[in-house]
Amino acid sequence: PIGCMLAEHDEGRGCIRQMDSALESAAAGDVAARESLVEATEAYVGLLRGHIDKEDGVLFNIADQVFDEAQKAEIRTEFTAAEEADAAVTAKRRTWAEAL
Repeated sequence: PIGCMLAEHDEGRGCIRQMDSALESAAAGDVAARESLVEATEAYVGLLRGHIDKEDGVLFNIADQVFDEAQKAEIRTEFTAAEEADAAVTAKRRTWAEAL
């Protein structure tokens, strides 16, 4: 399951790169970039729906069996730090999208 999940993470990063590029182009006035943004967004949404189902239905069940409570707490702390670090990037993307 890990290999599949990692491949989907790579695919998701590709969708995000395409969305970022399209947002930059659209913000600069490229009307055609909006279609690219829509396509990348639809692909990302579909990928995420399937990915989250796999996490919830398989991966997290395995993790609950493998990790002890201290390890789970450490993982939660690391996820929180990663989400906070990504907040600035998310704000930038939101500003671009709102400008469209």
